[in-house]
Amino acid sequence: MAPPDANLDLSASPPEAVEVDNNSPLPDVIIHHIFCFLPFKDLVKTSVLSKQWRLAWTSTPYINLSFPSLPSRRVALLISSALSLCTATKVEKFHLDAGSYIPTELDGWFRFAAARQVEDASVVFRRSCMVPRILYDFTSLVSLRVSNGFFPWDFSVHWPSLKKLCIQGILASPGLWDNDRITKIMKGCPVLESLTLRSSPLESCLLRIDSRSLEELVIEADHILSLSILAPNLLLLRLSGGFVFCPCLMRVPSLAEAELNFHKPTALRWNFPNDFKSHLLKLQHVTKVTFGSWCLQVRVDFVGSFFLGSINNGGKGMAVPVIEMAKYCSVYYSL
Repeated sequence: MAPPDANLDLSASPPEAVEVDNNSPLPDVIIHHIFCFLPFKDLVKTSVLSKQWRLAWTSTPYINLSFPSLPSRRVALLISSALSLCTATKVEKFHLDAGSYIPTELDGWFRFAAARQVEDASVVFRRSCMVPRILYDFTSLVSLRVSNGFFPWDFSVHWPSLKKLCIQGILASPGLWDNDRITKIMKGCPVLESLTLRSSPLESCLLRIDSRSLEELVIEADHILSLSILAPNLLLLRLSGGFVFCPCLMRVPSLAEAELNFHKPTALRWNFPNDFKSHLLKLQHVTKVTFGSWCLQVRVDFVGSFFLGSINNGGKGMAVPVIEMAKYCSVYYSL
């Protein structure tokens, strides 16, 4: 073996690795698309990923503030400070998911969104609390989702641009529900096209939907005392829950598609055939009707009075054009 080179300097340091920045070449449109999937706190952390990203987060049009519980005072102040550094002139989406509502800092976050003409907003509370009043006058909103928030009796909204509204959870504080609240909401949304109500039991609710602009209506509730729908331009209607025994007034001449997915009653109801028939007669002009599984589970007690007697309207038989079963449901006839 040859002796080692006497001139070789074994004490020399190895050459330093060249730092490669693969993130900076990304265009802003891709960076902002990535940002739309990140909570705001993680968004700020991306500033250490590359030179270009150091300030990229400040121009994001997507703000996602999510907390498993109510943020501490320190965290809330840090978020407010970070929002003050944002340079975006317009916020496309604003999402808040918090354990509860404290006006001290949260109102400042809503003002931030309002000042930047936010169009798509969602507010989710982990437990019931009042919808922040600052939201009642968001003129730029096009889409809004509120979860577990209730409206007080003395509220009014001004959403002149709102086209899509989804309210999940309670609509009013316990014991204070009345139809006046939904009426106020509808009056404040003159161009509303899509309304979704997913609510807790409303045993004493007389629900009235009156809108000339509404095209899509989805209502999910355990029970409603009565339902009135006056919507001449409504195209799609979905009712789910305890509606089968609910008196319904429907004036929906443009309706093209309906979905009925009622809950199975816990007790035997001998007036079921007439109640169900009443709903069907209101939909005889509809092109497509979709039934949930329970609507097609017919007791032998009802066959003679309902199916074998057919559905007659002034002596003329009525046939539902299209009947589709709900997904993932096993349907059978107990004949």
